[in-house]
Amino acid sequence: MPNKKTESENLSKTGQSKNLNTTTESEENTSSRRRRRTAEDILAAAPSTLEEPKVKAPSKRPKTLAEELAEEQAKPKVRAPRLTKAEKEKLAAEQAETLVKVTPEPEAESETDRPRRMPRVRSSRKPAETAAEPQQAPVQEPTVRVDRPRRERTPRRSNQEIDLPVSFRARDPKPTVSKPAVAKKSDAPKPAQFSDDLPVSFRTRKREGTTPKPKRKETDEVIDTDGLFTLSWRSADSAAPSKETAKRLLPKETDFNDSEERVTIAAWRSTEPKAPEREARTRNRRSRDADAPKVTAADAYGEEFPEANFRSRAKKVVEPPPVIVEVPEPVAKETPRLPIERREEAAQVAFHKNHPTIIRNKIAYSPIIFHADATTKDQRATVMEELKEATDQGLKIFSFRLIITVDPETIPLVLEFADMVISAAVAIKSDLQIIPRISFQTPQGWKEKFPDAHYKYVNGETADPSVSDDAYWSEAETTLTAFIAGLRASKHADNIMGVHLDQNEWFLDEEDGYDISTASVEKFRRWLRMRYRNDIVSLRASWYDGSAEFDRIDIPDFKEGLGGEDFLRTDRKARRWVDYHLFISDEIVDRIAKMCYTVKKASAGDYLVGVSYGFTFEWSHPFSGHLSLGKLLRCNELDYAAGPSSYRDREPGGTAAFPFPVDSFALNGKLYMSEEDFRTPISGRENPNESRNPIMKTPQALESAHWRGVGGALAHEGGVIWMDSHGGGWLNSPGIWERGKDITNLLARRLSAGTPKPDVALFIDERSLAYLTDPRAFEILVQQTREALLRSGLNVGFYLLSDLAHRENFPECSLYLFVNAWDIRPEVRSAIKQRLQRDGKTLFWLYTAGLFEAGRDSLERVREVTGIALRPQPFNYKPGTTLINTRDEFSQHLEQSELALGGQLEPSFFAIPEQLTTILGEYTETGLPSFVINTYNEGTPAERWNSVFLGEPMVTPGLFRAMAQKNGAHVWSFDNDLVHANVPFVTVHCNGTGPRSLMLPDHWVAYHLDHQEYMPVENATVKFKAVDGSTHTFLVGTMGDVQAILNANPDDLLKVTEPIIRPDNTVEWNSVAFDVAIMKLDEWVEEAWSEEMADDLLIKPSMVTDMDESEDDESLAPRRRSERTSDDDRTSGRRRQRRRRSPEKQKGNESFGQTGVSVLFRKRD
Repeated sequence: MPNKKTESENLSKTGQSKNLNTTTESEENTSSRRRRRTAEDILAAAPSTLEEPKVKAPSKRPKTLAEELAEEQAKPKVRAPRLTKAEKEKLAAEQAETLVKVTPEPEAESETDRPRRMPRVRSSRKPAETAAEPQQAPVQEPTVRVDRPRRERTPRRSNQEIDLPVSFRARDPKPTVSKPAVAKKSDAPKPAQFSDDLPVSFRTRKREGTTPKPKRKETDEVIDTDGLFTLSWRSADSAAPSKETAKRLLPKETDFNDSEERVTIAAWRSTEPKAPEREARTRNRRSRDADAPKVTAADAYGEEFPEANFRSRAKKVVEPPPVIVEVPEPVAKETPRLPIERREEAAQVAFHKNHPTIIRNKIAYSPIIFHADATTKDQRATVMEELKEATDQGLKIFSFRLIITVDPETIPLVLEFADMVISAAVAIKSDLQIIPRISFQTPQGWKEKFPDAHYKYVNGETADPSVSDDAYWSEAETTLTAFIAGLRASKHADNIMGVHLDQNEWFLDEEDGYDISTASVEKFRRWLRMRYRNDIVSLRASWYDGSAEFDRIDIPDFKEGLGGEDFLRTDRKARRWVDYHLFISDEIVDRIAKMCYTVKKASAGDYLVGVSYGFTFEWSHPFSGHLSLGKLLRCNELDYAAGPSSYRDREPGGTAAFPFPVDSFALNGKLYMSEEDFRTPISGRENPNESRNPIMKTPQALESAHWRGVGGALAHEGGVIWMDSHGGGWLNSPGIWERGKDITNLLARRLSAGTPKPDVALFIDERSLAYLTDPRAFEILVQQTREALLRSGLNVGFYLLSDLAHRENFPECSLYLFVNAWDIRPEVRSAIKQRLQRDGKTLFWLYTAGLFEAGRDSLERVREVTGIALRPQPFNYKPGTTLINTRDEFSQHLEQSELALGGQLEPSFFAIPEQLTTILGEYTETGLPSFVINTYNEGTPAERWNSVFLGEPMVTPGLFRAMAQKNGAHVWSFDNDLVHANVPFVTVHCNGTGPRSLMLPDHWVAYHLDHQEYMPVENATVKFKAVDGSTHTFLVGTMGDVQAILNANPDDLLKVTEPIIRPDNTVEWNSVAFDVAIMKLDEWVEEAWSEEMADDLLIKPSMVTDMDESEDDESLAPRRRSERTSDDDRTSGRRRQRRRRSPEKQKGNESFGQTGVSVLFRKRD
């Protein structure tokens, strides 16, 4: 039976056991020492009236616990009736007269001299009738206290008190005793309060002359922490009852309430059911007398063994405690947003004649918009002059800057200003369509009202409110809803086409640092739960941090995550920074999506919604917040996105490249708008904030820049926004808007052409950019590749890598370029294998690929998608390539001197050659392959494809032309000029002065749209002279096709007579919320792959080149090796057998560092 400790034993552990040693030597004259009385003994011996203590009855065998429980259940539980207040007072007076014996004091104490003591205070020194009077307590009535009757005893050995342990089991878990206010020291003679830590016992009155015990914390009630009972006293002036008095006052029933409700006891039990056995096991027990009856274990248990409560040790099965892994509850998902139905008359971007087009009231609009800042009176006057010139030439859409304070009470003022600008614009052209361009500003006291949104930049300045704070942005949504409601109720409601949510382009500047607000910390933790599937093991493994907890994670330190030896964060401990970069982008996109939904809901689906977002090719810092464009393009409430052309090369002769992958917009049913905010000297004003924006010094330069932007819109299914950003009159010239009329008609004639079919597709993986640490890597790998491809003279499409997996109808191209495919997710891996590795297509991999898969190291599996096994070069070996096959058509377009210097990125990667590998270049120091081609000619023609790897991050327009031509693509120009080509439109923006040639297919013609004439064609070539920075836009095709487009009436093309088509997204919003989900530790080989195929999915046996002794030392004879690498054994997920090689075969091969790949290379001087 378990050793059940008594209350006194528990008290002895807390330093209170000394109170038990109060029996004198004269009290030990009996044959056996007195056993501690339990609650049952007290109840059994309690008489109906007070009298002198009787001689102790002979000890009986204690009842077993089973017997006590049986008797307790058999007795009826009758609760004493509750007495009224008058009855309580009367009964208290009677008991005080008949039962209480008051001990007189030699002299009375004054109220001020009486010490304030604990609930066990001495007698009140007052007559009994005075003690029975009620006290002025705030809530409770006074309780009568009595002195203990004196007995003739010998002096005690020590000045200590006796504690009688009494424990009870509570019937009512919520005691109804109310606690009065705590008395202050100066409030004498108010009764002292009781202490919560007071021992549960009745105590004898302390003898005079003894050393007083230290006072305890005062309180009015005692509540047992185990929930056994609650004791409360009424009066602190009355004496505490003695042991015998308390014994008599306790009734014999199992449940009772005392008459005055001084003590409330329900369902008590003895704390010593097995007293003899317990005393036998107590270390500090006093020795027994010889005459004391001995109690055996059988007597203690009784006749029946309590099987329900005890178990034999022999039968007890000891099981190890189960390992409980606390799995936190998943974060509750937000209520899905209900789709908003759109009327066909609503303003929207939909497909008209297979082109994304702005449509309202069954009328299509050419995608050209004039935007200006008309905030001040002077600005409004200048802008209205420009608008008059534009509308006279057929412009139909106007946008103006609007600042809204996040406070619904400011909306009347905002509506007043908006109505003033709209009224002035409508007065110029009655059917003008207007789009306010909205930015939100903070109200007064926003930091106190929205503390979770507040944080500071790295330089100590106050940051803009965090995008993660739902409270602030809920207020912004309410404000925006009120503004839209006011627009719809205004007199110019028919002129409002929609709104543009600018908000400073929704990005974080690289100098500002991370968003470390309280709201972002909480959202980051929720995001991690979803990303890691609520699996703490996966989180700790990915972060390489065994102490990581979802609820205690903070934003990583911004400065600690900067820099590094590698251009990517490949260290396992750097994973937390990668996760934060992805999180902040997801949070911004989620906020944009909610604001778009607010606009659609407030307008009943009638408003057009645009945003400024998606600058994937521009921001080199990974925490810009623009790494989730793919998710935003799948937002059903978004219609278009806008962004400025690159500021780094927008001068005449430059490419003015797109900031985002432009062709992904049309693929996802959206429209992209290129912001042409070119500065001109027309206004005569200088703005210091526009220093990075180069000025177009001549009208010819501005005209060339405008046609360059229009050429990009024609080729990539977009539009243009001509901007006077500061309302200074940049476009205040009639000649500019005469050109605008021609462009408006040309964009309308585009509807008569077919859909674009690019020959080359460039993929950029925005999610992989979260790994970047070195801005140079972004410039070299992404921006320089974009520049070279735009100057290659090819028909090129720019896409997100996620489009390949998430869109059903992806364009068929002959050449696919991967500039940063560092993190290849399972769905992308599958799409590459199924869609691209076939039909003679060529896949080009720059620098490296497949370093990660869903956040885990995955370079061993890279051959599955690239067709070429890759490994990093050994430590301290610098890049620099020597071309060993200079006659190859690919090698002819790479500059040997630049390759010899090598790139600036480390580490560099080499290809493991195979039998089907053609080596074009080697690293100079190690002789490892750096430029190779793998040709897969096995199987049917549909199963054949090629893979090209270049380890040096150096590309040229000629290299891309050579690869495209080999795959049958048409090259429009070989002059390294900027070319935007999409039949029937070809735009050439010249870099340098001199003759130019435009290459045409056989029997095609070219019509110069700017000069409005047909160009002479000789041998399928159009030759013309060009000056530096000039732009030439041609309409090409057969004579019949070109003539049909020229004869088309723009007004007829803009009429919508067929039902509006809005293609559904391939993947719904919720399905792509976390398209880079982290794999769990038990997930590696996915999809329909079997275990037998796992060997093929990982790296193939190394194919190395041996030295042919019969040939010259400089020649290499590639042949296939069949050997397993140690890396394969570590990463395949199961143990593999290694093939043993003979010493002869092992000779000459060298294990290459930690790669585990046995290769033969030659060291160069």
